[in-house]
Amino acid sequence: MRKLLAKRPQPYYIYAPDYRRSSSGIRVLHMLCDALIRSGYEAYVTTRVTCAEFMTPPLTDEVIQGHKAHGLEPIVIYPEIVDGNPLNAGLVVRYVLNRPGFIEGSGVFAEDDLLYAYSRDLLQPGMPEDRIMMLPPFDLNVFCPPEDPSKRVPGRVCYYKGRRGELNIDPALLPDDAIEITPQWPASWEAMANLFQQCEMFYCAGSSALA
Repeated sequence: MRKLLAKRPQPYYIYAPDYRRSSSGIRVLHMLCDALIRSGYEAYVTTRVTCAEFMTPPLTDEVIQGHKAHGLEPIVIYPEIVDGNPLNAGLVVRYVLNRPGFIEGSGVFAEDDLLYAYSRDLLQPGMPEDRIMMLPPFDLNVFCPPEDPSKRVPGRVCYYKGRRGELNIDPALLPDDAIEITPQWPASWEAMANLFQQCEMFYCAGSSALA
């Protein structure tokens, strides 16, 4: 616990895209800002498109100048999709939320970047295992077992082959009426939860927040 009138800690700038509920990675970045603030730290996101569910004050020029005036050097957190150091930060944290270079960016980081992985399978070579920072992005009020157990359909299967359909699932595992989940469908969390509540089995071919 910090002492009363202790030295003001370094603020966090989180380089986050516009909030979208459909993107787990983006939601996690906004959740991280909220978690830091709830833990007593000063944190901001670099977008003005936020979610009222979270405390995510936007980073403004006035905020940046105020920190400079007080000699505060920010800790900047970039997702792995961002190349370089757009905010010219002295201390860079790289949050690896997906395979580097898979969605966007080159996947090449500076040697002095401090790396954190969202999950164990995203640890990069040389990263210690204590650098895993998982913030579950789903609302368990939506994603929960059905109130009526009979909603589950015996033998019903759904599956996900990746953001671009690039992953393989053994066809022998999939019955003729298996239901494919894509980035576009189901279109809402509620519809996704409804599908999961009906299915007895879900196959996911790779790393995904769905699993």
